[in-house]
Amino acid sequence: MKKIFFYSVFFLGISFFNTSCKKDKCDMETVTLQNEVDSLSYSFGSDFANRFKKRKIEKSHINEKALIKGFMDAFNDKKEVIETKDARKLIQAFYRDMRKKKNKIKSDKYKNHRKENVAFLEKNRKIKGVEVLKSGLQYQILKKGKGETPSIKDKVKVHYHGTLIDGKIFDSSVKRGKPSSFKITGVIKGWTEALQLMHVGSKWRLFIPQELAYKDREAGKIPPYSTLIFEVELLEIEKQK
Repeated sequence: MKKIFFYSVFFLGISFFNTSCKKDKCDMETVTLQNEVDSLSYSFGSDFANRFKKRKIEKSHINEKALIKGFMDAFNDKKEVIETKDARKLIQAFYRDMRKKKNKIKSDKYKNHRKENVAFLEKNRKIKGVEVLKSGLQYQILKKGKGETPSIKDKVKVHYHGTLIDGKIFDSSVKRGKPSSFKITGVIKGWTEALQLMHVGSKWRLFIPQELAYKDREAGKIPPYSTLIFEVELLEIEKQK
């Protein structure tokens, strides 16, 4: 019953534009949705366009006449002007170019932020008590533990407090008043590396460069290219069965 009702509503007085391309322009002809095939066809077209929009493909990237020609040639198994493998190469190149432009814009936007974070780590590594690993991870031992050291396969329970270099808090189990449990492989690289060096009962301050954190990605309150500072207390190793 629900399906019948859905289609009856869809067919009632709804019309859309069927594109017919002549010369260099595509003229729009009004067409009424009269049956299930019409509605399904319209839905396919709508879905196709929304996928384009989600991938940030703009109208300036599209020639409507060529788009419809390519669609119909492939759909009707006609000889395509551009072979499928070459078409895929063109599309992949287009997306690569889009990513490069996007990354360039992001890099320019956060250029000063990135420099400040790199400068912070360079200065911080010279502070007494700060250890620096080959990966670039820096840490201070605030409290030494006497328990076991977790392995890469383990799950751990920890308390942590995370800030940016300007002191802004982005996450804290301490503030929530509840420890967190997770697999060592289920966190950022800086955490994975540090936890395998800590003993249960230890408390460390980690200085994690962006390469071992979220890199050029934005993560909640964390801007791209951010150095992350954590105070981490390893409470327990939850052995996996």
